Amino acid sequence: NLDLRGIMIDAPVSGAACTISNNTISNIFYTTSMTAANYAFRGIDINGSANITCGSSGSGNIIGSMSGTGNITLTNNGASGSLGLVGIYGNTSGNNSIGYNSMGGLTLNGTHTGATTRLIDNIAGTTTIDNNTLGSSLANNILISSNSNLTAINNSSANGITISNNTIQNFNHDGTSNGLFVINTSAGNFTFNNNVIKNISTTSSSGGGAIIQHSGGGTATVDGNTMSDITIENTGGGSDFILLLVNSAGNSIVTNNT
Repeated sequence: NLDLRGIMIDAPVSGAACTISNNTISNIFYTTSMTAANYAFRGIDINGSANITCGSSGSGNIIGSMSGTGNITLTNNGASGSLGLVGIYGNTSGNNSIGYNSMGGLTLNGTHTGATTRLIDNIAGTTTIDNNTLGSSLANNILISSNSNLTAINNSSANGITISNNTIQNFNHDGTSNGLFVINTSAGNFTFNNNVIKNISTTSSSGGGAIIQHSGGGTATVDGNTMSDITIENTGGGSDFILLLVNSAGNSIVTNNT
């Protein structure tokens, strides 16, 4: 099966400006048995070298629905190696902003084991991710009922990442043997300030995970974040679950988090 993409942007000109705003991607029900090592569904797929603005104040994008559940449902019956869904995929080497977007009503199920689902996945550029709402006020608004990893915001770009003023809420992750990482960065300087993370539930036999994890080089600043109503059920053994993990090669400042 082929992967499904809502919006795909290829912006190859370095220094050019590209804006993606006021789009709604919703009411999608996709069943796949893909075997390739790709995301089976990408809401907004951004590639190239331009400076990207994906959402801004009053002009954010909506993926799924903030007023219901199961608005976008991916049933992944693919073989090991294929991935799950990604809301916004950022692979542009410019100066980028992903902000004021909303994602909700997302469900992943199926027989696939070990798929990776990320709501925002940034792998290139110098990027600010701010003022996004991931998950609505409804319970179980982001539902992962397959044996899959889940990360709300992931960064692997070494060029620096700022994640601030986001609300991440109402996740129900039944990972079986796979883990939950709400915020995960594996490279570059990391600033994580004034985010609200609440009503997160994960069940796993051995997956482990973290609410905030920085394991890359560079400096780390983690300040003023709030984490509440976190439910962790470990039915076996395996890896630890850590609320806040900073493993940085540079200076680290961790203050005023609750």
